[in-house]
Formats: sequence, structure tokens, C-alpha cells
Amino acid sequence: MQIYTRLDQVEARKVDTVSFQPKVELYWLPLAALALRLLRWPRRQGVEAAPRWAA
Repeated sequence: MQIYTRLDQVEARKVDTVSFQPKVELYWLPLAALALRLLRWPRRQGVEAAPRWAA
């Protein structure tokens, strides 16, 4: 029980906090990159479904 008594005696101290909140939401950027990649994936310059090493 000594520790709880000591904790009751300790005073909390005030601290300044710094936070950052972006002005523009960026959550959609990875989704857009994925969507563009998926739209381009099946069509590769006239060769369908050919692996890159086979070219």
C-alpha cells in the first residue's frame, strides 16, 4: 500500500503537447494508385498475360 500512498502525494505536472493535423486528407492516394495499377494490369502493350521475362 505504500506505493499508492506515494502516488497520491505526487503532483501532476502540466506539459505542452504538440499535435499535427494535415489540412488535406491523403487517405485516398494509396487507393487511387491501386486502382490505376489494377486498370493497367491486364493490358501490357499489346501482349496479353505475357510475363515480363518472356518479352
